[in-house]
Amino acid sequence: MNGLPANARDEANRAVLAETRGQYEVRLAALNKSEPPEFENVGARGDMKYSQKWLDRRDKKERLEGKIKGMQAIQGRFDRTGQGGLPEAYLLGFDPDGEGNGRVILANGNPDTADHTALYIPGTTKDLSTIAEDDGDTPSDLKRSERLWRESGRLTPGQKVSTITWLDDDAPDNVLTDAPSDTYAERGAPRLHQYLEGSRAAHTYATGDTGHTTVLGHGYGSTLIGDTAKTFVRDRDSQQVVREVGMLSSRVLEMLNIKGKSTEPGPAAAPCDASHDTSRTHQSVRHPWSLYGVGSDALEKGMKNLHNALPNQGWKVTKYGKDSSRNHNLEIMAVHVKTHTQLEETWLKGLDGHTPLLEITLYSRCFTEQP
Repeated sequence: MNGLPANARDEANRAVLAETRGQYEVRLAALNKSEPPEFENVGARGDMKYSQKWLDRRDKKERLEGKIKGMQAIQGRFDRTGQGGLPEAYLLGFDPDGEGNGRVILANGNPDTADHTALYIPGTTKDLSTIAEDDGDTPSDLKRSERLWRESGRLTPGQKVSTITWLDDDAPDNVLTDAPSDTYAERGAPRLHQYLEGSRAAHTYATGDTGHTTVLGHGYGSTLIGDTAKTFVRDRDSQQVVREVGMLSSRVLEMLNIKGKSTEPGPAAAPCDASHDTSRTHQSVRHPWSLYGVGSDALEKGMKNLHNALPNQGWKVTKYGKDSSRNHNLEIMAVHVKTHTQLEETWLKGLDGHTPLLEITLYSRCFTEQP
C-alpha cells in the first residue's frame, strides 16, 4: 500500500483491525471454554510434569491476549482524538502477525498534507502487544509519538505536523544475543526505504511538494535507519541503471521457470522525490510487470522456484510469506546485494474473481544523474 493516500490506507486498515480483533476474541473465548489437565504422570513412581497440551494452550492464550491488547491500544488512540488537541489518527499499516511481533504504522495527523513529518522507530523487543505499555518512567511507543507531536507543534506554530509510530520490521528480541547483529537491520532497510519513497509520492500527489521528513530511531531503530541510508542516493548514469534493472528483471523471469504471458513495458526512470534540490533531481528506475496466462498451480511453482533460486543469484530474501491483504497473498521481497535493486513479487490468486497472476516490481535505489 506504499504510495497510496493516507485516507485510503487508514480506511482499509481500520476494517482489517475491526475484523481481526473480532476473530481473535472469538478464538480466545473458545480457548477459555476448556482447559486440559495442567499436570500428567511420568513413570511408575507417579512423578508429575506439565502436560504438553496445557503448555500449548497457555502459550496460545498468552499470544492471543497480547495481540488483542495491542489492538485495543490502537483503538484507544482512535478514541483519544481531540483530547488535548490530539489530531486524527491514521492507521497506515496493520498486520497482527506481520514480521512475527506484529506490524503497525500509526500516524498522529495526516502525513500526506503535513509540513513536517517525524517517523519514530522503536528498538529491540518492540511488539504489538506492548505498544502502549510504559516501562517504569519510560513512556510507551505510542505515548512517545504523541509527545513528539505536541512538542513539534509547539515549535512550529501555524504549520501542520504528523508523527508516526513505525513498527514494520523484525527487530531483535534480545539485547545481548540478537542486537549486536546487523542482520535484522539489513532485512528491515528495504521495508523502510519503500515506506519513505511511498510516503513522499503520496505527499507530492496531495500537495505538489515532498514536505519535510525526519526519521528518529530508539536503540536498534537507529541501526535500521543507518542501513536504510545506504540504499539512497549516489551518482549514476540513468540509462545504465535502466539496463541494469532490465537485466535483473530478465533473470527473475528465468528463475520463475514457468511459461506464461508477461506484460511488455520495460523499466523507466522517474523522480523519487528524495530531495528539495531541484538542480539535481533524484531518480529511481522502476520496472513493474506481471506474469499470467497459466494456472494457479504453475504460479505457485514459480514462486517456490524464485524463492529457492534468488540466494544463488546474488539476492538476499527479506520476506517470504503472506501479505496483510484479505486474501493473504504469498509475497517475496528481496534485495540484490551488489546493486541494491529491490524486488517485490506477489502471487495474486484471483480469489476476488480476477485473473490469477504474479505481480512483480523491481526498482533501483534513488540516485542522481551524473553531471
